[in-house]
Amino acid sequence: MLVLRTAPVFFLFFLCSCAKPEAKLSLAYINSGQVMQQYHGTAVKRIQIEAKARLWQHSLDSISSTLNTKLTSAEHESRLASYRLSYQQSLQKASQVADQELLAEVNTYLKSFGAAKKYDLIFGANDSGNIVYAAPAHDLTKEVIQELNQQYDALHPNALPVPNTNLR
Repeated sequence: MLVLRTAPVFFLFFLCSCAKPEAKLSLAYINSGQVMQQYHGTAVKRIQIEAKARLWQHSLDSISSTLNTKLTSAEHESRLASYRLSYQQSLQKASQVADQELLAEVNTYLKSFGAAKKYDLIFGANDSGNIVYAAPAHDLTKEVIQELNQQYDALHPNALPVPNTNLR
């Protein structure tokens, strides 16, 4: 486990030692959680998932009332539990697919952002402490969120309205 936790540090030292003395690495970081939370695409996907959940709940309610008139109480509860489990699994799968799509969109954007701005490395900070300290001057979170959302809004002009995000 120690090897896994220290591997990024050794990787960074390796990069620095391989760099030409006159070359300076351009490093920055983003708060990954904030980017994902404030990305307009995330809000739209969540709204879509919530709409599916409401639709499935409505279907479940309809099935329940139909089964209630045709089956005994025990059969009704058994079938209803089966349908409920199926809907929950479908909703969980839809949520996982949405999360994967969002990560792919953000990662694709970050690659082009980093290349365009000539960064050698952009780290993703999160609550598990993979970056213990970094000077605030290297934090690109606000810039990334702003530009990512501008790109999203330009590509999806008919997307559902998203409340204004707070970029403290």
